[in-house]
Amino acid sequence: MRVRLSAFNNQIKDLNIAMKSEFEANTLKSKLIKENLENHTYIQKELNNKMPELKALITGITARQEQIENGLNSRPNIAFLAHRITDGYNIQNSTIPYQTNVLNFGGAFNKTSGLFQVPVNGIYHFYFAGIYSRYFFVWIRQIFIFPFRCNSAIKMKREISGTSRLTVQLKKIGKPEAVLAEGHVNSEDWYGWFPVQMQATIYLDKGSLIGVQLTEGSIYQSTDASDLHNSFGGFLVSPAN
Repeated sequence: MRVRLSAFNNQIKDLNIAMKSEFEANTLKSKLIKENLENHTYIQKELNNKMPELKALITGITARQEQIENGLNSRPNIAFLAHRITDGYNIQNSTIPYQTNVLNFGGAFNKTSGLFQVPVNGIYHFYFAGIYSRYFFVWIRQIFIFPFRCNSAIKMKREISGTSRLTVQLKKIGKPEAVLAEGHVNSEDWYGWFPVQMQATIYLDKGSLIGVQLTEGSIYQSTDASDLHNSFGGFLVSPAN
């Protein structure tokens, strides 16, 4: 009987120890759950406080995006490209005219005068490409001397075509005038075809006139309209705000 009572007491002790351990574990879990709940409550509170600010930020970003899209859609499309296609040009101290417009978006370029009139304030880019020639050639002519049937003579004549110097200027024309770029070739001791190129990027006000002026020499253009040696073009980079 005593043995059984002792064994029963031991079982009760073991049960108490197990229950105590389980209680301590549950207490720790409850503490962790409470801390997590408090953290969640704090985070939710902070989110609720930040929500108006976040909504205002999203609204501002959306409005800015719409403004950019509207600005891109309303941006003026201004660009031109013109060529000389039939002959050269040698009228010094004058603006080079052109015979054809490949592009003339915005209608701001006049090919007859060779002038681009700025339609809106903004940053523009212009470029010119031409060709200059200086060469010599020999005329050969066979002359038959009569009444001799078989005798003939050869007459030769040496001539030089083109000048030894060429200067062209990309200019803002009017008051005040301004040289935006200059192209210059000097071929005093050389013969052949020489390219001349220039370009400029500049801010311009509405109404400004831009053209390419020949100040010295002459530019070459083939009589073949498919050989586009002389070109003048430009476009609006960015309109003024």
